[in-house]
Amino acid sequence: MSTVLRALRRAESEVEKLVSTYEAHGCSADEIEAMGSVVKARAEVAFQNRRLRREFVRRDLRRAPMAFGVALRGVLWTDEAMALLPGGGRDYGWNDGGCLILSDALADLLGDAVEQVSIVGNGTLVGQHHLVRFDGWYIDADGACPEDVLLRRWVCEENVHAPRVTRLAAVDVGSPRDREASRRIMWHLVDALRPTLD
Repeated sequence: MSTVLRALRRAESEVEKLVSTYEAHGCSADEIEAMGSVVKARAEVAFQNRRLRREFVRRDLRRAPMAFGVALRGVLWTDEAMALLPGGGRDYGWNDGGCLILSDALADLLGDAVEQVSIVGNGTLVGQHHLVRFDGWYIDADGACPEDVLLRRWVCEENVHAPRVTRLAAVDVGSPRDREASRRIMWHLVDALRPTLD
């Protein structure tokens, strides 16, 4: 995280330096804000801020997966987040068609810390559900839970016979994939998930 924080500090310093230089030359605040170099420097600050928030999200997952899952569920089950799904969330939701899109978003958000997995059952290798695994925790729109709870949910609530978890690459995904939607969702999560464990 220190690398990201240093990049943010450098970007903020660049903005301050540009503004000071333009002020010294008698430019008004409106003129300064309209200058391309200031606009570009402020965009870099915004980008580095998002990168830093993404690092905080990853930190929170490592520190407390269950609390992370609760926060994730709170963010995802809102009209604003549902609208990020293709079709604005009218065609399907997180657990009935949008799970692979969310799994891709979580994999982008959380990086190498997670593995994309699928639930299969009923004697097939067709993915019934797609999610990510982190250190024994399974994370989807319902939050985070251990494997036994996840599989029990798929037996009891989804009526899947003999469910098991397997790597995503080993299954017929059977769900829509939309990388652009996943990217929008990932950045929405970066913006919406606040550091919870300071």
